[in-house]
Amino acid sequence: MPVYYTQEEIDERELDQNLLGMYDELDTEANYDADKENVTCELKAKGWHDIEECDNDRSYPTSLFSEKTVSIKCGDNSIDITIQAGCTSGYYQAANFDWFVNIKTYRKVDYYYETCDYDYNDLSADDVINDDWYENKGMSKIHAAHILRKIESIIDDLKNEAELAFSQYCDEELFCDFVAFNGEAGYSQTGKRLWQEVEELNKKTA
Repeated sequence: MPVYYTQEEIDERELDQNLLGMYDELDTEANYDADKENVTCELKAKGWHDIEECDNDRSYPTSLFSEKTVSIKCGDNSIDITIQAGCTSGYYQAANFDWFVNIKTYRKVDYYYETCDYDYNDLSADDVINDDWYENKGMSKIHAAHILRKIESIIDDLKNEAELAFSQYCDEELFCDFVAFNGEAGYSQTGKRLWQEVEELNKKTA
């Protein structure tokens, strides 16, 4: 969002003729701000909250602008699952929307709560067992798979809210084709927009 295409690119990819145009810094900045504000409003209506954070990536900084947290109990302890929505600037032009997950556990120790942060991509049953989420090794082992499924279900619900809002205000909708061993990823454009799929589903169930 947004990218200005040449006539050759429009003809080759059968894109909307309205995308034709020269790169303009002021227009790009205005479109960027408007798209981000529209997504923020969509998410706020679903219980998300405004934030102003940056991931401090020097090469491709991400501006985090909205988040939503769901808390669940784990024995006598609790877990916060938070999804943040952000915009990441492209190197030369455009930007992209994406979501990011934070998972934090709270364990009561005497008169205070001990916290621990987990990387969603690396979270496993071993973390539940080794860090004794239920304060009982046997219970932690028994319930490890269950609590991870619960966390995954919550993340699915939250990311669907984010992606639907992104879909309504982005120029192109992409999905990840592959991730290489060095972290580089390849993307392709979706055949149908998510908001269109949801709209069609709602009409069928109405």
